Amino acid sequence: MSRRFAFARLSDRSGFPPIPREFEPVREALVVGRDLSGPCEVLGAALAGDGWTLDEALDGLEVTFRHVEDDAPDLAAVRALLSAWSEATMEFLNGQSCEDPLTGLATLRHLRARLTEIYGAEPAHGISPAASHALVVVEPVAKTRPVRGRGMVDRELRFAAVGHTMRAVYPGSETIGRVGVHRVVAVVRRSEDLGDRVALLRRLLTEEWSASEYGATQPVWIEGLPRNHELAVRLLDELAR
Repeated sequence: MSRRFAFARLSDRSGFPPIPREFEPVREALVVGRDLSGPCEVLGAALAGDGWTLDEALDGLEVTFRHVEDDAPDLAAVRALLSAWSEATMEFLNGQSCEDPLTGLATLRHLRARLTEIYGAEPAHGISPAASHALVVVEPVAKTRPVRGRGMVDRELRFAAVGHTMRAVYPGSETIGRVGVHRVVAVVRRSEDLGDRVALLRRLLTEEWSASEYGATQPVWIEGLPRNHELAVRLLDELAR
């Protein structure tokens, strides 16, 4: 356990160190038998923001379960903690760079900057971004559960593969990036062939991934841009959840 931990004053049990103070809400939920998803999600995001490593976070969760139930953490609690920690960490990385180093896709920060450019050009061009541009969204879906220990690797491979296919359909200057841990978004111009290109993208993803170990048919859809920049940024944030 890290020496940075602020431990709660709880008696030791079975040779385990005391429960980290940050895990007190989880301990309380365990004691009263409440659902742990909410407390673990909040905790996972907070720990990532405070600089805890994933190993440290999982160690703290195990210590908490050992003290209260004398058993290992259940899968639902681990999943909630991991998901929140991963999303918070990804948001931090997106805020530091314009390109995701694992997949080569643009980050959420770069997608926001592209929307700022589009909405900033509206007065000069006299054309509403809602009329000139749209978002094409793909949500990579795993066909099978990842091999234990390969969950993050499989997810990044899916993202990289989807980005490659989207670039084949949109080979120009369109910005293609990831939002959160679930979706890939392309900022594209509205044109007469917008629907045809989306249909082509959907077909290519289906053909390429139906026989793949990493995924099945990928949900693909068009999101219209709202009337102003603030709402557009909010839309991106919603897609990132």
